[in-house]
Amino acid sequence: ARLPSSGQAAYAKVVKDLNEFLDTAVDSHPADSYVGFEPLLLRTSFHSAGTFHKKSGTGGANGGTIFQKAELEDGGNACIEIATEMLQELLGSQHVPLADCVVVAGIVALERMEFPRMDLLQMTGGRKDIAEGVAHRDRLPEADDDPFKRFTEQMGFTVEELVALIGGSHNFGSAHGGCSGYEGQWTSNPLSWGGPGGDAPQFFTELMRTDWRWYQVCTFQSGMVHYTSIPDPFAAVE
Repeated sequence: ARLPSSGQAAYAKVVKDLNEFLDTAVDSHPADSYVGFEPLLLRTSFHSAGTFHKKSGTGGANGGTIFQKAELEDGGNACIEIATEMLQELLGSQHVPLADCVVVAGIVALERMEFPRMDLLQMTGGRKDIAEGVAHRDRLPEADDDPFKRFTEQMGFTVEELVALIGGSHNFGSAHGGCSGYEGQWTSNPLSWGGPGGDAPQFFTELMRTDWRWYQVCTFQSGMVHYTSIPDPFAAVE
């Protein structure tokens, strides 16, 4: 539905406040090789929507359940509280529900990271924040839990949409051993869509390499990261 002028002004202020915050170049994680909050905001925006269950029509960004403690404690949401706490502090007093703010934050992040097809993105406001105590847990795809099935059956993604989601989102940011069990940035420029020397998303071009070396990562509570060389887990078994 088209928002009245007062509603449009409220959403415009959310965008303005987010951009002003991001202009300060605040860091989202001290272990990153870059300084920027945009990739974490994009991840948080997806995780807010990523609980959607197509058959039951439950979950997703509506309700703002990503801000609930019980949902943040879901293993797949490790480190997301860095972003949700920031959004609550920055935008919690606005006249826009946090359920909408987290979606806007993802769009702002994509625009700042030079996503080339912003013309394809549309957002409709009107989500509502629900009361404390409602959370959608164990709905985010995990690497060891058939993520393909989760995305296609639970969320209703097509294969093409799944490729765009996984490849597009991993074109930004870094993984952190203490958050996901993985470590390191996905591309040489985690704050930009295009790779060096062109507009092609580097995550996809890097997948075509044949000289990968594989490591098992162990992250200690002190923050120290240890790498152990392992055989190629995708090598053909004779």
